[in-house]
Amino acid sequence: MSHVLQFDDKMDITEKFQQLIVSKPFPTFENFKQTLKLFTELTGSQFTIKRRMRHKTNAPMRDAHIFRCVTYACICTFSTECEVFFHIESKGKCIRVTQFYMTHNHEIIYNPAFEEDDSTYDVQCDLTDHFEEMFPEKCFDTFDEFWNKLKEFQAEVYT
Repeated sequence: MSHVLQFDDKMDITEKFQQLIVSKPFPTFENFKQTLKLFTELTGSQFTIKRRMRHKTNAPMRDAHIFRCVTYACICTFSTECEVFFHIESKGKCIRVTQFYMTHNHEIIYNPAFEEDDSTYDVQCDLTDHFEEMFPEKCFDTFDEFWNKLKEFQAEVYT
């Protein structure tokens, strides 16, 4: 697939994004990824995960939604300082887009070499519960206080 979309100054794909993604609730993360793939095929716009936060181990929607929230960014963010992004959140029984900006500052050229492949990401040990137990307070008076607590946590989990 080779896409080159022409534009005058900026490439605004807001309308197509609203039609295909923003307007829909997604019952599973897999369902969302399939729709994002369709959006990429139609527009040539490609995204990478910038930030993500997994659901807690015992969260009711963890298996279906996987993440509590994910922020995606244009793959050209670093090379062109493109500000295109969107943020999804697990809300109730569905995943929804909660924020987005879809006006690229560059020509959209589909890069077939780019693949957002998360299959190699394998969590060997989820330490969330242990972390929550050791860090009931998320606020510290000094950086040293935080640093010492973090070292204590690391010593406990890596021994």
